[in-house]
Amino acid sequence: MKGLIHGAKWWKFDFHNHTPKSNDFGKGDAIHMAITPENWLLMYMNAGIDCVAITDHNSGEWIDILKAALAAMEIAQPVGYRKLYLFPGVEISATGNIHILALFDPSAGTADIQTLLGNVRFPAPHIGTTDAVSPDSVEDIIKAIHSVGAVAIPAHVDKPCGLFLLTGFTLSQAIKSEGLLAIEIIDKTAAKPDIYIQSKLHLAEVVGTDSHIAAQVGTNYTWVKMSEPSLDALKLALHDREDGIIRKDSISTDPNTLSNRYFIKSLSVTNGFKAGNGTPLKTVFSPWLTSVIGGRGSGKSTILNYLRIALARIDEMPDEVQVEFDKFNQVGRRGGTGMLKAGTIIEVEIYKDGKLHLITWSNLSHSLQEWNETTASWDTSKAVSNIKELFPVQIFNQKELYALTGNPSKLIELIDSQFDKPAWTEAKDKLVEKWIADRATRRQLIKAISEEGNITAQLGSTNNKIALYESSTYRDTLSNFNKLTEVNKFFTDTNESVLRFISQIEELERSVPSIHVPEAIKDVVIDTSLEFIQAINAALAAVKVNLTEAITLLAPYKVNLPNQFNALPWFQQFVAAKQAYDGIAESIKELGSEPYELLIQRKASLSDKLALISTQKVQLETLKSEIQTLYSAIVDKEKELRIKRKEIIGRWKTIDNTTNPFLIIELQTMADSENADLTFRQLLRKPGGEFSNNIYAYNEEDETSWGLIADIVKEPEATRWGKRYSSLVAFISATEADKKALDLRLAKHLDYLKQNTPEDIDRLMVWFPEDKLVLKFRKEGVEEDIQTGSAGERTAGMLGLLLALNDIPLIIDQPEDDLDTKLISKFVVDGFKKLKQSRQLLIVTHNPNIAVNANSDNVVHMDFVTGQVVVSANNALQDKQIRNAVCEVMEGGRDALNKRYYRISQALKP
Repeated sequence: MKGLIHGAKWWKFDFHNHTPKSNDFGKGDAIHMAITPENWLLMYMNAGIDCVAITDHNSGEWIDILKAALAAMEIAQPVGYRKLYLFPGVEISATGNIHILALFDPSAGTADIQTLLGNVRFPAPHIGTTDAVSPDSVEDIIKAIHSVGAVAIPAHVDKPCGLFLLTGFTLSQAIKSEGLLAIEIIDKTAAKPDIYIQSKLHLAEVVGTDSHIAAQVGTNYTWVKMSEPSLDALKLALHDREDGIIRKDSISTDPNTLSNRYFIKSLSVTNGFKAGNGTPLKTVFSPWLTSVIGGRGSGKSTILNYLRIALARIDEMPDEVQVEFDKFNQVGRRGGTGMLKAGTIIEVEIYKDGKLHLITWSNLSHSLQEWNETTASWDTSKAVSNIKELFPVQIFNQKELYALTGNPSKLIELIDSQFDKPAWTEAKDKLVEKWIADRATRRQLIKAISEEGNITAQLGSTNNKIALYESSTYRDTLSNFNKLTEVNKFFTDTNESVLRFISQIEELERSVPSIHVPEAIKDVVIDTSLEFIQAINAALAAVKVNLTEAITLLAPYKVNLPNQFNALPWFQQFVAAKQAYDGIAESIKELGSEPYELLIQRKASLSDKLALISTQKVQLETLKSEIQTLYSAIVDKEKELRIKRKEIIGRWKTIDNTTNPFLIIELQTMADSENADLTFRQLLRKPGGEFSNNIYAYNEEDETSWGLIADIVKEPEATRWGKRYSSLVAFISATEADKKALDLRLAKHLDYLKQNTPEDIDRLMVWFPEDKLVLKFRKEGVEEDIQTGSAGERTAGMLGLLLALNDIPLIIDQPEDDLDTKLISKFVVDGFKKLKQSRQLLIVTHNPNIAVNANSDNVVHMDFVTGQVVVSANNALQDKQIRNAVCEVMEGGRDALNKRYYRISQALKP
């Protein structure tokens, strides 16, 4: 996979290691003592270690030897070679035989170690052994280490020769040594001395192998967050403790693993207006937290706006913000604000679902490519129109955050984005449409059944007329004709039924599937699985054969079946009866105005209708039950939505076992009166304010409300679902004759809907008021309406909600506007530090506390040079150029650095 991590990442660091120069290396084993520098290095390479501290007992003799061997290996690339960083160091024995590790920058060498050993007066004859100790105290040796720019780490403090063997004032002074950042603890569960606990120092706890034999290599290490390994980077990581240091025994997976992470990797702009001319404007982001900094007019927000365009987020802003963005999102001209050209190309690399994708925007359209690991190249470009759905992100600036506090309905959309709302909507719509369809069928059945009385009366009249005919002297002829007419109807119906069945069998035979296994998966699917598919295919083939045989059996009856029926004896009897009837037809006209044959046909038709009504009555009873079940399912689906929303709000309230210190959010079920008034009127076909006394009215002076919607909203939430149903039933039952306390004109309108568009009435019954989000502000323990909070407090609360909502990339432009320093330090910074673990954060900021104290894993320094927006620097804070930028372009940047790294600020000159 292309390098995914830019800025700081985690490196596997072994803090404590020995070479043959330590007299106890190999425990006296001759093979170990004879190991070559190359093989010593290969041991660590094979163990997957990234950084090795060379810490022989009171010696640095092998440091230059190992550095020379590593340089040669980098050229020769022997089998097993991988990049390795060496940190020169030494394990010094202080007075009392307490061991202290000293780690130098990778650029240091043997001479630097010898100088340090001289400074602490270690006896020269005992170099490389633990047979002697320095006459200096632990505190003095730590001071001496720091004075040469190295890092002091008391070794294996919980084991023999460890710092925790000291007691009283001696231990107290040692652990409080100026600049001490870390201690090496072998067993993290071991009890620490009370003096250390009471000091509340919380030094970084690292672990190394203290390897003396090959079998120990790689068995213990510490993950250290750095951009590139260096002593400065190590100091920053040790100072940051949990955000810069993870012991091997505290994690079971590689913290650099990104397979389940979704993040924007880079942005590139070519041929923009004032950006990307000649050389593309290229910005790379961290999967965790990236801060974009720069002076006024440097183009910080340019990055955000280009991302909006490439990720199809160009029309979802409040009006004020939209106006400004639209000025950006146009072809620029001298003196104008547009930042595009006709040939501008914007490319965004984005990692999602374990794949790296390339989104390209040009000429107002998007294309998409995927990185091919096999060919190490991008695959074929495909035009796409749904980038917004494929790659969801959230982009806000401070004005948008503030606006959200005044638009709770927008927040409901954000909450709904935390689960599969489209799937919920689809499922609910299917239930509603089935309910609507069943209601229409019910009306049809009721209408059909209502004709039963009329049909029964018609049948009685028809039977009386037939009886009159059959009571005449022509009775036998008419009776025979009547019976044979029934026989003829039977054979006619049978003909239609058989032909219909043959057609169905033929269609079924044509539709029998055959399952074909794609070549692409044949090498993946195991044999038994393919055999199972073969068995299914065999069964399907057998079914097809049986169907073909059935068609063959029925083939003689497919053609001219009526003629075959007519060749049977009954037909001759029917013809004779018909001829006999035709012979008396003229003679019996005086018996009635309707011919006997027509009466017989009508009797059959009316009898069929009555038989159908009997079936429809059964269907209606079944349908009534189904309609009630569907309605209950619709209500349950709506309740499920509220449960999901409350679960999401609940997760937000308890994220990291803390609560949002400013914002209180409460979901009131079906309580958005204004939205309910709008949606109900749309279904009722009465937009505007007509009939407000019956639908919804509100008096601002005394804050009273009345009408159908008010009755629902005022009901306690526990009984609100039932109140909604009963109120709707009472409302739609109103008629002109019984207006149920409604305005007469409204009752007439309901009558009209029932008669002409009854589906409107059905949809009113499956209407549910939208929920209402109530935002409150917590200040000094008192809950107040959100509108009473300051702009900063409202923004901070909303920012906290957004951070906790989901795990898609979150991009924020200058969230610190309107926030005071306390809010930034106590809430925003802490929030960013916690939430970057679960989602990518990209923050455009001019506040150094966010860039520095939120532990930015990557910083982008923007500048405007010779009429072009450029990236001046793009790296982690450990990079000196980035630290210089923080100090130069951000007011209070130097103070922020000093505050964060107060214990090492003198050693980290910007």
